[in-house]
Amino acid sequence: MNYGWGSSLAADILLHRVFVENVIKHLDYLKSDKRLWREFHNFFVAYCVLFLKAGTGHRMVHDLFCYWCDFNLYEGFVLINDKCVSRAHHNRLVWLSDILVKQIEEYKKHLHWLCYQLRVVDKELSGRVASLLYFNVEKRNQSLPVFFFIDDNFQATLVCQSSLERHMKDFWPYVHNVDRHSIESYLSCERPLIDEQLGHISDGRHPLGAFSGDAPMSHGKELKSLLTSLLQEQGWKLYSARERCCPYRPPKIIRQAKRVFGPELRAKKRMLEMCDLAVRVEAFLVLNGGLREGSLNRGK
Repeated sequence: MNYGWGSSLAADILLHRVFVENVIKHLDYLKSDKRLWREFHNFFVAYCVLFLKAGTGHRMVHDLFCYWCDFNLYEGFVLINDKCVSRAHHNRLVWLSDILVKQIEEYKKHLHWLCYQLRVVDKELSGRVASLLYFNVEKRNQSLPVFFFIDDNFQATLVCQSSLERHMKDFWPYVHNVDRHSIESYLSCERPLIDEQLGHISDGRHPLGAFSGDAPMSHGKELKSLLTSLLQEQGWKLYSARERCCPYRPPKIIRQAKRVFGPELRAKKRMLEMCDLAVRVEAFLVLNGGLREGSLNRGK
């Protein structure tokens, strides 16, 4: 049953399936050539990120799904903070379908394989990747995001809209918020469940907030089943990681000073923008004789 939510921006199911199949075919091509291991990694990362976006409705922000500790694969959910614009927007709980949980497990296997590949060209990056695998990584200790691309100089780069478009430009024609519209249009359930998955705020209240009477576990069971059906209709498939072809010796683990990722990075950027705006407003008012210099800062 389609309840009629959503908008015309939702992707046509059959056409969406064709594009996903083309992406998988290109993954198969890259996977078959051992010389293209870096290209395979970048495209596999892009596939995993798009897959996760399709099942969670994550907004297209800088550095998606950046912390391991936000994932709970046993219960099947992830914490998302994709709208860091004020104190009113915090982490929201989003359910992961079973096929997405399995895809994340495959991505972990891929990181094991990547450690071996990087040992030959960049032992430091290999060790940083290993630190994601062999430690129960907390946010304060993580020096790499969960998903990252590798550039021509074998440096890890963050996943963002421009980098994702660069790697998928010949394969993915959709705007990056199409997943939210598709979930809203094709997920066959009542509106409160959709609001819960997408993090919609109604009358100033968050789904599963302090005053919510919803039962998250029962909702999760229903949403997981519906999301699995939707993802399969769209053509998404569990894609296996490359297998190591030789004995594997774990690389030396390298843990660098903690870097700022995801919502923290966006919040910091927004704070700098607000400070810059305040300085410009004060300068304008001073020039026009409407304010004494420095008076905007006296109330702090």
